[in-house]
Amino acid sequence: TLCVSLSCLGLIGLMRWRGRLALQGDTRAVAAQASEQLLRGLTSRRGTLTFIRDTLNRTRDLTPAHLEAVGDSATKHTRHLLGIGFIRAGGSPLWWSGPQTLSAQQRRQLERLIVQRASRRGAWRISSTFGVTVEPARPLLIMLEPLRAAAYRQSAVLGVFDLQPLLEDFVRFQLTSNYPLQVLDGEMLLYRSQNWPLAAESRRSIVVEAPVTMDAARWTLQIQPGSTQVVQTLSWLNTLLIALSLLAGLGITTLVWILAARTW
Repeated sequence: TLCVSLSCLGLIGLMRWRGRLALQGDTRAVAAQASEQLLRGLTSRRGTLTFIRDTLNRTRDLTPAHLEAVGDSATKHTRHLLGIGFIRAGGSPLWWSGPQTLSAQQRRQLERLIVQRASRRGAWRISSTFGVTVEPARPLLIMLEPLRAAAYRQSAVLGVFDLQPLLEDFVRFQLTSNYPLQVLDGEMLLYRSQNWPLAAESRRSIVVEAPVTMDAARWTLQIQPGSTQVVQTLSWLNTLLIALSLLAGLGITTLVWILAARTW
């Protein structure tokens, strides 16, 4: 009885270990793919700013009315683009459109953070992407596209994106499986899916991380195994093995008691 029980327990442990390795491999592949898809999604959002940047570099006689029309069109046709404008070294942002859905206090705080970031060395040489958070705990994504024309020295096209809806759309339309996911900027939580388990439930769970790096934006994407076919198969195998182990233990125990009764 002891040998059979130990064999069944060893088989269960082996199956759980191999299943955990399989879950880690699958989740790691999904995390790497999700990181690449998120990076492509952010790059596609930048396409609106690069188009406006190239337009300003080629055309110098655009009036404020033209720029406002361009800004209105950009915010209307680009998802989650709250506002777009222009910023020059030593000055505050000049908005062509928006930023929408922000209060006056949030807007002032946003402009102050953008000016602080734009004052860093090298801000007008390369494209820049970074995240900021305005109160109350609203993360925003900022993109700067420096201009090269002589009339726009040390200036850039500025775009502000609402980050949480952007990440929600990414999870809804890009992830094929129901994987619990969250995105972190250092220790700050940017997004967490609704199916992410509670702290008490996730102490022994598998968590796989993948980096998302775009200019100065350096995030960490964390994924846990979802309700996939691998998880369901392993659950059924574990249940089957436990049931067989109980049946074997009960059968052998009954047989031993019968032999002992006959001997008595």
